[in-house]
Formats: sequence, C-alpha cells, structure tokens
Amino acid sequence: MHAASPVFAARLVLPLVAALLAASIAIAPSDARAEAPAAPSAWQCRAKICQRASQRGEFVTLELSSRLERATWILLEPTGLENMKPLQPAPWSIRLEPGATQVAGILAVQDTRRAHAYQVKWKALPGNPAAVHDDRWHYRMPFGGSGMIPISQGYNGKFTHKGLDAYALDFPMPWGTPILASRGGTLVEVINDKVASGIRTGESEGDNRVVIEHVDGTFAIYAHLRHGGPARVGQTVESGELIGLSGDTGFSTGPHLHFEVYRIRRDGRRQSVPVKFWNGSANGFTAIAGLQYKPGCPRDGGIVCMPGELATERRLGDARPGPARGAVAGRTSGTPGKRLAPTTPGRSAAPAAAAGGAASGAAQPPARPLRRADGACVCPNRAVLHVDLPCEMVCGR
Repeated sequence: MHAASPVFAARLVLPLVAALLAASIAIAPSDARAEAPAAPSAWQCRAKICQRASQRGEFVTLELSSRLERATWILLEPTGLENMKPLQPAPWSIRLEPGATQVAGILAVQDTRRAHAYQVKWKALPGNPAAVHDDRWHYRMPFGGSGMIPISQGYNGKFTHKGLDAYALDFPMPWGTPILASRGGTLVEVINDKVASGIRTGESEGDNRVVIEHVDGTFAIYAHLRHGGPARVGQTVESGELIGLSGDTGFSTGPHLHFEVYRIRRDGRRQSVPVKFWNGSANGFTAIAGLQYKPGCPRDGGIVCMPGELATERRLGDARPGPARGAVAGRTSGTPGKRLAPTTPGRSAAPAAAAGGAASGAAQPPARPLRRADGACVCPNRAVLHVDLPCEMVCGR
C-alpha cells in the first residue's frame, strides 16, 4: 500500500493483473493496491482486459474495457478498504461486450481529510454465473438428415458423462450429417480448423465445436464437428438453422455429435444442466441412451414441420427472456407457405408427436437436382449422392 498524505497530495493507481486462461475457463483472480487518483489514470491492460480509475470529489470510479472477441463477465470485489466504502453491494458483476467500456463500480471516500486506499480482486468468466436455465424451453433434436439416430451415451453415462458434465448426450452419426441449432441464440465460440481425431494416437489437436449462448445466459456446445463449418462468432441463429456438419475431431472414437447445455459457475467451470426435448406435448421428454430419434426440422425448408417445431425465442439484447413471439416459420401439411400462429416454448396446439421429437411428414423430392448444405446432391428420384461433380450430371435428366 502506498502512504497518502492527509490532504491527498500524491495519488497513484496500480494496474489490475490477470492471467487469461482458455475461453471456457475462468481468468485467474488478480489483485491491485492503489490510492485514488485525482484524474483518470491511463488504461492498464493485461490479457485484453483493461482498467482505469478516476476521482471526482469524494467518489472514485473504476472502469473496465474489453478487447476480447467475445462477451465476458467480470466479477470485481473491492477489498482492503481504508476510509472508503462501495456505493453498490459487492461483488460487482458486469457483462463486457467486445470493444466496450463500462463502469464497474464506484467507491466513496468517507473522510476526505484522511488518507484512503483500496484493493481490487477480480476474475473474468465466459458466462453469467447467476444464469438460471429456463426449463420452459423444449429443445429440438440437434441434427438433420433423413434417418433415425441413436444416443450412445446419455445423462450420467458410463464413460465420460459424469460430475459437472453428467447431463450430456452423444449421437453417433454418419460423417457430414447436418448439425442444427437445438435452440436459438448467439454464437460465442466457433472452432472449425481441426482435421483429425486423437483418440488413437493420444495427440489430439482438439475438436471443432460451436457454442451458442441462449437468452437465459446458458450455453449449448456442439462438439467433434467436421472442419470448415459455416458458423461464425457473433452470428445469431434460431432453432433448426444449420451450424455445422458432424465429424470425428478431438478425442473421438468415430463420427458423432457431443451435445450439452451448461451454465458457468463462479469458479469459471462449466456445469451441465438437464433439458427436455420437444414432442408437441406440454411436458416434452428426456432423451435416453439406447433409443433412436428422428432428426430435427431444418429452417431452410424441405421438410413439413409440425406447428411449434420451429418456435422462436426473444434474442439476446431484448428486454428479458420470455415465451416465443411472432409467427413461426414452417409449413403445415396441405397448406404450403402458411404462417403458423405464435407458440410458447415447449407448447404447441398440435397433438403430441411420437417420443423423440419427430418431424411430421416426409421430405418432398426436389423438382430438379439440388446441392445440399453438406455438399451432397439430392435428385428428383430421392437419390442422395456425395460427389463433387455437378448435380445435373450425376442425377441425369
């Protein structure tokens, strides 16, 4: 601590120090010991999180700025206060958007005739530690295609789904199967440059994955994807939108999708949460290992969707999370192009679907050869061909 004169003639501020770890892990706590400055101090930065302090009269304002590429939650706590008190209950919790500057908190000097000093402890988290999952929402199956897909490892699995990761699901599926957003939100992490599995060599380069932040502050991770997917950080998606293709990257025994919904704890660790899936009923259902499930309904059309199957939530940045709003994209059998009535999460006017959140109806054959998002050709006779040649050539006339 730096001694201060009774009239506060000399004042210093020391930088907050932090060590940034992996994107999904908390930043290590950091300490700063300082006396309140007379004017705004220069920005002091470490690991792309910057801070400064300024004083006006008896008030000291602490500001933080982020130079990260994703939103970050900062937990900041003033400690070691001498002749000072916080104006807001501590710890302070703020969300820092990329490139944003925000006031973290304000300290008040109790007696300006006496010396005063403070300490600051803080950590940065990749999510809101106060987030609570909205259990009203029923998730859609996170994959497309036309075939049933089983769950090889479910909640509290025998191999890796234990402890904080207990509520995860593994879907073994053919390489290149479309991966669809199971719930809408904002893409906050995208890794798509990995090409290999490391389970056999023990030298994994990591897995490709997409992480979506939901309106309630929870996240969904879609892991082990194929390289070169279409998803981009900052993109907003709704349930049923294509976010990648299944792959075999990272520690994986074969092509499959690891799907998990989680929240961030105060220590920065992920804690998975159990979720229900949509089947048109009020209660939804829990996906179980050993059973097979029909694919979700894609937003780009081509499949007749049941009412409520493509329900929409409020997006991040709206006043508050809540029920679905607006018309739901989709079609009802026999009424092409009809806009459906608004629905609430997990509820639908349609009768309950079969267990597994099945899509209603069958895929309609295209009038001419089409190239799917995964690169396959879909022919008018329903043939699906994985080739690089023009679809018109391989499908014939």
